[in-house]
Amino acid sequence: MVYDWDGTRTRRLKLFRAGTAFMIAIAVLGIPLLFYAVKLHDLYG
Repeated sequence: MVYDWDGTRTRRLKLFRAGTAFMIAIAVLGIPLLFYAVKLHDLYG
């Protein structure tokens, strides 16, 4: 059997980069929402 190491490596790197970008996007969107929720909780809690 022949393994395409380059193919798997680049595929993993792409998957890793996509996952990292996704995590960053979640953090960027989620942190302000979290602060907003805490502010609302303080105002109306």
